[in-house]
Amino acid sequence: MVGGPHDAAFAKLCAELGVSADLRAGQRFATSGPGVPAAAGSVHSVQDFGATRTYFLLLEQPAPGTACLTAEGTGDIVAISFYLYLYGPAAAALADQWTPFFATRFPQPEVEPAAG
Repeated sequence: MVGGPHDAAFAKLCAELGVSADLRAGQRFATSGPGVPAAAGSVHSVQDFGATRTYFLLLEQPAPGTACLTAEGTGDIVAISFYLYLYGPAAAALADQWTPFFATRFPQPEVEPAAG
């Protein structure tokens, strides 16, 4: 979860990944920057529904796969997600670099338990 509105959240997500927030179908997608895990391929399609902006990706690196990069929500807090699906023998051998990346770059606020 990050501060909204969703356009600002998507731009922040893309900036942290080192990619443009205005890519179009057919364009190259490649993460970059210090500490950013490698992901590269092409943008299959882009959906922007007012409250949601999503890149649908066809990946070549770190292994063949598909992915969705999205920001969803209309308020001051927006959900961001990177759904990554990697295929083939090389995928099974890869270490998870994305969970620690997101935990570091987008830390979740501590939530006090509800009284009662």
